[in-house]
Amino acid sequence: MIWQGDTENESPNYAERAGFYGIFAVPYAKFGGTSNFTGGGEGNYEEYLELYNEQIDEESPLEIALSFYSNEQDEYIIQADVEVTAEIEQEDNQILFILTRRIDDDYFCSLVSYEEQPFTLGSIGDSGTFETTVFVDPDWNLEDLKAVVLVQSWENDPGPFRHEIHQAAMTEFSEESYVENKEIVNPFQIGNYPNPFHSQTTISFSVTQTSRFVTLEIYNIKGQKIITLDFINQVDAKATQSLYSKTWDGKDESGKSVDSGIYFYKIGNKDFSKIRKMVKIK
Repeated sequence: MIWQGDTENESPNYAERAGFYGIFAVPYAKFGGTSNFTGGGEGNYEEYLELYNEQIDEESPLEIALSFYSNEQDEYIIQADVEVTAEIEQEDNQILFILTRRIDDDYFCSLVSYEEQPFTLGSIGDSGTFETTVFVDPDWNLEDLKAVVLVQSWENDPGPFRHEIHQAAMTEFSEESYVENKEIVNPFQIGNYPNPFHSQTTISFSVTQTSRFVTLEIYNIKGQKIITLDFINQVDAKATQSLYSKTWDGKDESGKSVDSGIYFYKIGNKDFSKIRKMVKIK
């Protein structure tokens, strides 16, 4: 992927990403979030290839099934179904949603959309669905777009400006993905209104009969849990689907109002989870 800052097509989050890696010169390439090379041109291909080969056979603690599709509301969705298959050493991790576009032969994979979300899975066997809505210009050719997801450590581990990428996935736009995703067995449907909101918002969600011991939690953009809103014991549920709503007043566990900004709400149990974004404004 190309993060670019020198053309009219400047990539979102360009300066922040450069600071994240401590970049002092360009072109700069990073492999796996930990190995880097500064410099470009055909003569550097062998150096690039060596660093790539060092990373490609590394075992990953995650499996990601990625979809990029348009839903019934004509929104463009990037959706990642993630499962933890081995131990993750770092505790502070984020999942990154990226959209790339081929502009021309020089900028064949330019980043045009970027979003960070807290990665809230941590134990072997955990699984969850993460998704975001992305803007697609009507003049863009869908065949030029690719959706990318990274799960990356936010800790300086194994060293300063080295942030391990635990797993990544990339996919093209697919008309069939929406139909396929409707059949994925995730027992939670969730949304909130209003969004953005000022002082409070109501989170509505449905839970199927098979969903036991469900939690509803709010996280900040750093992945820190702000508050647990509800706990539902579904053992005695008789309906095939139960509907709930919970109002969040924009306060944390101590009763203090949180600052304006981006927050995430997560519904889940030990088997499944789903996470969505909301924005609190002044």
